[in-house]
Amino acid sequence: MDYLYWSLSTLKKSGAYLIPKNTVHIERIIEKVDKPLRSPGIYRLVGLSGALAVIAGAYGSHGFDQKLQKEQRIFQTGAHYHLLHTLALMGSPLARYPYFTAFMFTTGTALFSGTCYAIALKQNDKFSHLAPVGGVLLIVAWLSFCI
Repeated sequence: MDYLYWSLSTLKKSGAYLIPKNTVHIERIIEKVDKPLRSPGIYRLVGLSGALAVIAGAYGSHGFDQKLQKEQRIFQTGAHYHLLHTLALMGSPLARYPYFTAFMFTTGTALFSGTCYAIALKQNDKFSHLAPVGGVLLIVAWLSFCI
């Protein structure tokens, strides 16, 4: 590191290269970029959720009878939101409170998509009141990137 600073200082003195007065240490930059990416638990959860979302999407496309188009559409909506918010979950380590963000995305996805899956598979809207709760949790998860 000292060699890099010395080299840049020497170039500056020679006039061949201008170095800014406020030099940022490379170690600090690497730490700020690398630290959030060390969340193996969250990434395992992303992998599991992504696999389940793809399975749900495949079932939604091929597993329903032609007579159940309404249920198929509801199931596909759940699978779409499941996959979309799994990708968002992948970015949660970059939030200020990564575990809170991950919890909100996971719980919101489970409630919203899980309700869609249950309604479509059981053809019973007994649990439909949970979908808006999941939607609110997903909104909170997105807003947690702002704090």
